[in-house]
Amino acid sequence: MAFRSFLVRIFTAPSYTSTVLIAISLLSSSNLLSQSQEHLLISQSIEVEDVELGGMSDDLLLSLEGAFRVRPNRRFIGMTWRLWAYKMIRPEALKKSLDRRSLKNKEPGGLRYGVRELFGEPPSFYDESELFRTSSKMTQILNQEGHLQAHIEVYPDSSHMSGWGAVFNVRLGERWTIDSISWNTKTSGLPLNAIKSSTLLQVGDPLSMNSLQQERNRISRLAGGLGYATFNEGFIKFSLDTIHRHTGVN
Repeated sequence: MAFRSFLVRIFTAPSYTSTVLIAISLLSSSNLLSQSQEHLLISQSIEVEDVELGGMSDDLLLSLEGAFRVRPNRRFIGMTWRLWAYKMIRPEALKKSLDRRSLKNKEPGGLRYGVRELFGEPPSFYDESELFRTSSKMTQILNQEGHLQAHIEVYPDSSHMSGWGAVFNVRLGERWTIDSISWNTKTSGLPLNAIKSSTLLQVGDPLSMNSLQQERNRISRLAGGLGYATFNEGFIKFSLDTIHRHTGVN
């Protein structure tokens, strides 16, 4: 039996009636930013502006921290030992050592190689392009958890002597919730009542891509239990209607 996909249409509305807009100005001049490649990245932090809208859960904060593309050099007892080891061996000295081993048909190795390439760690710099990519990934994560108006800016903290810190300033915006759910199973052959009766999606729940994926998994398992052996998650489509509301997502 061949199946076509069916549509679950979700109408959502914001959890809050007002939106807090906060203007943020960069703390550094364009001239300072142009020199950012010369500064070691020594820390990264996330600050949330609109905590009055509910703040950020620990799990969501961990997800954002997992998006860091560049990380400061590791420390042990307050010292960047691996960075120190890397810089202790001059590149030209290492090259001569490796050339000598190559002439003897030896694999790369030796004390200099071990200290610089195996134990050592190259310097981690404040890189605007990498930090911008990080902020874009963070925005995507927030969007997936219902913060569809989230906005992130990153700026340097130049108050440290040894380098710069990167501060990610987060404006969450309103978190949207499910306002209504419309089911369309006409082309699938699945019994609508059986599918709807145990749904994981409820009106008033926060919009979350993770929740939608869990619902997709549930429907697929249920379809298999009802004898639709060839039905799979690929047949299930979600559509978020954002047109018919004056604010937020429908």
